[in-house]
Amino acid sequence: MKSLKFGIDAEAYLINEKPALHLNPIFKIGNIQLPYLDNPKKVDDFAETFTSLHHMESVARALLMAEPILLVGETGTGKTTLVQFIASSIGADLTVINMHHQSDTLDILGGFKPVDLFKLLAPILDSFQKTFKKTFSQKKNAEMLMKIETLFGEKRWEDFLTLIRKISSKALKEKTDLAPEILSEWDYLKNAAAGFLSRTDFLQRDFAFGFVEGPLTKAYRDGQWILLDEVNLAPPETLLALAPIIDGQLELPNGEIIKKHPNFRLISCMNPATDVGKVNLPETLKHKFVSIFTDETSSENDIKLILTKRK
Repeated sequence: MKSLKFGIDAEAYLINEKPALHLNPIFKIGNIQLPYLDNPKKVDDFAETFTSLHHMESVARALLMAEPILLVGETGTGKTTLVQFIASSIGADLTVINMHHQSDTLDILGGFKPVDLFKLLAPILDSFQKTFKKTFSQKKNAEMLMKIETLFGEKRWEDFLTLIRKISSKALKEKTDLAPEILSEWDYLKNAAAGFLSRTDFLQRDFAFGFVEGPLTKAYRDGQWILLDEVNLAPPETLLALAPIIDGQLELPNGEIIKKHPNFRLISCMNPATDVGKVNLPETLKHKFVSIFTDETSSENDIKLILTKRK
């Protein structure tokens, strides 16, 4: 009888109760609380309808558990808008990738391309500056930071990478009390610099073939969120490349193994497979997602609220 009563109470909640949404001083929807990742951004045009808040509670629960999410619903049910609202509200860095029939792994993971060494090494400088800021005093080390930028600007790649490797090794040795994700960033910088330094002939050229990271690879490494929109439009072979990522491992074609950042989240959106041109995800991939079905609202009050927000 207790389970029956629970079932009745749960059904009554879903039918009658609207989850409470709190944005300050914490982000909380229903009984789910998400931590702030950065400075939140205010969103004024999101309609807090009965339906959208119930969907938000389900999505927030999956995000809290770091589960990959698959939102399934007709066009206009607010799938993308819902994810963008949550990301903005907690300061998550969200990148939306619009999938299509020609999408391939180069679009999302990256691949080998002829690149200027300046562009190839720029991400290392950017990552170094961000990680250094989290670890050491910029004011006390202004002269050394200026030297790093000068070496990079003058394209003295071997000296630049040698200094990056030296500072990374120092951080890993002396700052053992840092957060695991920061230590991981220093470890990446040390290995990346060492990798380039092992090919000094490579550093003498103006152009070279190098692996250029796609948005999903970058997000996986740096802790951003990725939203794959219209995911079931992509070819099956492209989608199957997502499986190792969902399983927690990413090995690039250049042999580098990327460690998953704890803040990384993968969300996919799709229309039902019954729509023209749409198919279901491969079963080997679909079962790896937490599927959340988004319904259209039929409440007159909710429709009025949506129209008010769109004015």
